Amino acid sequence: MTSIQAAFSNEVETSRTKVRFLILRPVRTVLWISGSFILVIVFGQSVLRRINLQTRKRAESLLEDIRRLKPGASTTSDVQRILDSYQGQKSSGLSSACSAPDSSYSVRVSHDRLNQIGRSLPILRPYGVRPWSVKAMFLLKDGLLCYLEYSVEIARGDKDQEVRASVTAQPLGSDIFSDLQNHRYGIDDGVVRQYIHRLAAAVSPEADPEEHRHAFQFDLACLTSFQGCRQPCEILPLVWMDYVKRSRDLGWRLPQEAENDPKCASLK
Repeated sequence: MTSIQAAFSNEVETSRTKVRFLILRPVRTVLWISGSFILVIVFGQSVLRRINLQTRKRAESLLEDIRRLKPGASTTSDVQRILDSYQGQKSSGLSSACSAPDSSYSVRVSHDRLNQIGRSLPILRPYGVRPWSVKAMFLLKDGLLCYLEYSVEIARGDKDQEVRASVTAQPLGSDIFSDLQNHRYGIDDGVVRQYIHRLAAAVSPEADPEEHRHAFQFDLACLTSFQGCRQPCEILPLVWMDYVKRSRDLGWRLPQEAENDPKCASLK
């Protein structure tokens, strides 16, 4: 091989190397950006799950404490212990089930900063940044607990839909969803204002232990799942099962979206 041929061969090889570099450089850049984006997503999801799990555990602890309270029997001191543990505050809450209460208090469990981001940037909701909170309300009268409510509110990932699940413990003689023909353990379900998917239970002191257990059996696992809570049946599964049975017995139709939801359907 002459020196001219060798020089030409080297030039060709150098050109090929440059072409390969020019082709692979954007590919490497795309791969680096994609890898970095995936790492950010994974890290963000890990942080998000840890925050939601801590908040959820606090909400579950609050539920465990209020399960022991009973209207007409639990005292102001019983309620005060819960208020002290969860930074409860005086409120203006009212209920027709407890007329003219002496005082009203509430407890709220949520991560306010995360909720603010979820409300400001709804585009992030499908990725797990969904505002949610748990609230408890206590009405006191004559030194005794008169009314108790525990509720969960969640913004769904799709559109502007919300999920609400709640239980109330009411005093003797109150009208607990009398249209369902049960003065001990009432259940109500439906869609309020076309965007709030609601399931509510109420018990009186006359409720038997099984009815009381069903009403207060919240499952908050969906609060920390990637998909989130789609229907209130996920949060109050035993209440939903009782409601399905009652509806069948009375010939009522269930809300179509909840009836067609796979998770609700699996509880029937």
